Amino acid sequence: MFIPFIIISSLLLLLIFGTKSLNKTREQQYEFLIENITNEVDLYCEQVRTFNFTIGLRNTNFLFNHCDLYITKNAIIILGFKKDSFFKQLSFPIILTNDLNYFLNKFPFAYVKKPGKIYFENGMVKIYFGEKGITKTDVVLKLKSLNENEINKIKELAEKNKWNKI
Repeated sequence: MFIPFIIISSLLLLLIFGTKSLNKTREQQYEFLIENITNEVDLYCEQVRTFNFTIGLRNTNFLFNHCDLYITKNAIIILGFKKDSFFKQLSFPIILTNDLNYFLNKFPFAYVKKPGKIYFENGMVKIYFGEKGITKTDVVLKLKSLNENEINKIKELAEKNKWNKI
């Protein structure tokens, strides 16, 4: 009679412990990243609502519905988190830039990619990045709750780096 209760309780505790452990590691990565880019940040956007669409493997790295956005002179840094769940789940740090080697050497724990394309439509920013393929992940990230100034700053960075060209 108590065995199902014990099994369910054990699985729940294991899930809680795993989530908290992963979040602690991610939180340390976020703090390290933020400390090292503070002087370079041109714009910071807190708790931006997002929608992600992924194709391929390792999709769990991109499952978040909010993010903190850091815009520097040469990168868009995305620190995502899932806010609707019981626990605040932090995602993999994402850095979109043309300076891949610089950011990979500085932050080896982050997902560093060159954006494929950035669209600006209806007060929303759509960013395409990743790689197509069965063992890769192709991502579409939609940033929804940005104001006009924030969108213009991203547009300026995209034009400077030619990310909005096919």
